[in-house]
Amino acid sequence: MKKTLPFILGITLATPSLAQVGVGVVGGTLGAGAYIGYEFNDYVGLRVQGTYWSTSDSQNIDGIDYKADLDIGAIGAYADIFPFQGTFRITAGFSNSLTKAEVTNTSSGVVQIGDGVYTINQGDLYGKGDFGSAPYLGIGWGRTAPKGFGFRFDIGAHFLGKPSITYEYRGNDPLVKAALDTTGDLEKEAQNAENDIGDVVYPEVSLAISYGW
Repeated sequence: MKKTLPFILGITLATPSLAQVGVGVVGGTLGAGAYIGYEFNDYVGLRVQGTYWSTSDSQNIDGIDYKADLDIGAIGAYADIFPFQGTFRITAGFSNSLTKAEVTNTSSGVVQIGDGVYTINQGDLYGKGDFGSAPYLGIGWGRTAPKGFGFRFDIGAHFLGKPSITYEYRGNDPLVKAALDTTGDLEKEAQNAENDIGDVVYPEVSLAISYGW
């Protein structure tokens, strides 16, 4: 029995007659993109998908107002599990996040940076932050590789964790720059910002038009 089960599983996953290839175009909260997938059998499919979009926003981070340019997206590999052999599925996977931000301060005057108090002008502070790889878990409806055209709907979440943030002083005041360099307040401000944002769980809601053969 111990030898029979792996043999049967291997035959099930490798049998060409059970496999189908699918492609699709995707749009949702992680932007627009495409996927290519492969169904091993009625229960299991694998999919590689990438999506991306960009936007601008205003953010207040650790008490300072910023203009933020945001890139949002992910490239990942996902397993689609069809427990009832129908269109309902459970999806789990891992993605490399394309989500990042570049921020420039719009606050001016006296502000706290790290442990110190400084006078700054608009555009003096520049920061950037991004995320690494992240697990994904969700549910959905629609086959990885339908016979002909089909639709897919997904709802789930990418567990991004805390961002990695760095700051630079781009102002013209040498005294402020020297103080920031000496005290390490920019590094402290970056740590404060990471703690202020906290662990990020980014929701994914998407719709895809797919084709399989």
